Amino acid sequence: MQQVLLLTVMIFWAVPAWAATYYVDPTCRTGGDGTTTTCGAHGPFKAWADVPWGAGNTYSQKGGTTAFEQITVGASGKPGKVITITSYGTGSANLNGSITIPPGSWKGPDTNGVYSMAGFGYNILEDGVFLKWASGPGCQNGNFHYKWGSASPEYYKPTSGTPAGHTVEKVRTAGIQLGTHSHIAISGFTFTKYRYGITGNATKKGTTNNYITITDNSFTNLQFGVWINFNNATSQGISVRNNKFDYLFSSIELQNQGDCKSNGIHNLVEISHNTITHCSQVSGVNGAYDWSQVDTAGWDKEGIGFQDLSNSNVHHNSISGVCRGIVLFTCANDESFNNNFFRNYIKTDKEPLMFQPRFAEPPARSFYNNNAYHNILIGGKAGFAAAIYAANVPNPVATYNNIYNNTLIPATNGIFFDKVADYYNIKNNIIAGGANYQIVQMGEAAPQHITFDHNLYVGKSWTTFKQNNKKGFSWLQWKSLGTNYDDHSPGPANPHFKNAAGGDFSLTSSSPARWAGCNVGLTIDYDGKPLHDPPSIGAYEYAPAQSAP
Repeated sequence: MQQVLLLTVMIFWAVPAWAATYYVDPTCRTGGDGTTTTCGAHGPFKAWADVPWGAGNTYSQKGGTTAFEQITVGASGKPGKVITITSYGTGSANLNGSITIPPGSWKGPDTNGVYSMAGFGYNILEDGVFLKWASGPGCQNGNFHYKWGSASPEYYKPTSGTPAGHTVEKVRTAGIQLGTHSHIAISGFTFTKYRYGITGNATKKGTTNNYITITDNSFTNLQFGVWINFNNATSQGISVRNNKFDYLFSSIELQNQGDCKSNGIHNLVEISHNTITHCSQVSGVNGAYDWSQVDTAGWDKEGIGFQDLSNSNVHHNSISGVCRGIVLFTCANDESFNNNFFRNYIKTDKEPLMFQPRFAEPPARSFYNNNAYHNILIGGKAGFAAAIYAANVPNPVATYNNIYNNTLIPATNGIFFDKVADYYNIKNNIIAGGANYQIVQMGEAAPQHITFDHNLYVGKSWTTFKQNNKKGFSWLQWKSLGTNYDDHSPGPANPHFKNAAGGDFSLTSSSPARWAGCNVGLTIDYDGKPLHDPPSIGAYEYAPAQSAP
């Protein structure tokens, strides 16, 4: 009998605990224990602050409801026991970071019509709009909000009338604070009015977030969407897919904690199928304005930004606005390698694509085999004023970065190579338009390891290319500047897009880009069509019209 009892206890101990599902419904009058979806003693929790965190559990907020709080994740999942944070029922669950400031909280006004109170955080919204940051406590020149330092007062000048005539709000730090937890999946939420939608907090050396999956969420009217750091560690398996970002300063940032002052890398990352609109713009009552008028701290304005990335894929993203599109930066003594950026559509005021390793002292350690192909890149009238900005480290690894089969529609310059730029293959690209130059090289002489070939250029034919601060070069002069300078490229010509004015950059049968490229190992084009042999130049493969059966 004792043996049977002992065997039963051993079997019980060997069976893993079942994963639980907990529910949250902010509309319930009182909170339950989270075990069912019907309000009551065993109904949903009323607040996220009440949930018990554990590996393998699912935490679900009722669709269509709004929680005015921050979710602070209290545990990590494990391989095979991921923590899932999601919604149930109909529609997405809403997380709103606003905290209404009662009109009576303000002192004033002073002689300038400015009110003040003890400082409390980051930003102020008036009637749902982030206010423009002033240069001083007088809130002069049509600006309405000023704060300097964590202990300083908050100054606010209503756009009209008094605070009582407006809804004035401050914002919470984050919608979901991951801390340094890992193995977490987040889906089915709308985030609004936070400083960060989802963020990690790697403030301690050797920490980061690993295996974080963020899918099917919407981020709007925030400063930052997804922001994940490492701190002297390697983050693994960050996946951000199929999300929508609208009116954010920066949408997706994988950063080196402490402004590039720790060693580590983001590895095995996938950022795909995200839609980013009004990037770095603020939704205002009378139209959008730039986020730099709200936050003057000098943050980078980017759709998708990386510091120190390896073995990762960034694809099928759509980005539009006044920001930089995709930026791959590499910090001092760190490296970025084996990354692929493909089939993205980017239309931005600043550079649509930047390959930017640090080359000032102390420089990045290495930057190699970073590949951009089958992208459509439009704009680049500000910043370095180019559709693609490219650089390298002072002593680069002899492994090329590759820019293949892209269609560039620059506002100013096509590709801008900084003075430290070498080991690049530039093949099968269309660079059409631009007020200045198709290629700019800032070095004193032609780099020894940059290859241009099978590219189609369209620009000002008498000054199509530029090297350092010398005059522009014609097509024939350009080809004579270095070895492997477009030896097999067709001469500058109209690419004959189907409907460039309407945004269709696919090729017609008369295009000189048709089947004029070279085989670089790619198999499908921007639309997923198989490539001809030889392939066409640009993001699209030319495909003859199919006759009706």
